[in-house]
Amino acid sequence: MKVNLKTFCSSLAKTLWLFSLLLVSFVACAQDNAEKKKAEKKEIDPDELLARKSAIRSALLPGWGQATNGKWHSLKIPIIYAGLGTLGYMAHYNNSKYKCYKSGYIALSKGEPFSGCDGFTTIGPLKTGMDSFHKSRDLFIILTGGFYALNILDAYVWAHLGQFDNSDDLTMQLHPSFINIAGQQYTGMSLTFRF
Repeated sequence: MKVNLKTFCSSLAKTLWLFSLLLVSFVACAQDNAEKKKAEKKEIDPDELLARKSAIRSALLPGWGQATNGKWHSLKIPIIYAGLGTLGYMAHYNNSKYKCYKSGYIALSKGEPFSGCDGFTTIGPLKTGMDSFHKSRDLFIILTGGFYALNILDAYVWAHLGQFDNSDDLTMQLHPSFINIAGQQYTGMSLTFRF
């Protein structure tokens, strides 16, 4: 099999030409994407960035976002820890009671001896107590998670609200008004905001 050197070089040159054209187009697209990303990063509002930082801080350490928001928001920190501590303790308490009732129920179901849990030594009350403490434990775990999420949401919202204008130039006035619609006179109230 003979290979013509002229056709081989010609096809190689065409392939290299197409490859270089393709490479240049990829580089140009990559530069365009990098410029778009830089433009998008520059468009982030500093107030939004502050609110995000506050939310992330509260997610990492409950109350840190409130401390970042300053002023009287730091007074919420003891409330946050008291709420999380109480809900966490209740979840732990119900979990320990659930384990006691469950071990007693399993032991009596297998016919093994059981000394009792809160004075209950029969299978019926142990099953009822086990179900009750299981539901309570799950509820307190959900409430703890909800309270934690509320801590994050509070830091985020108050960081946004701290950016609003609350000067003395803000007014709201309520006046009676009369409207004429299709020849009929209607009475209403007009609410006017000035800021």
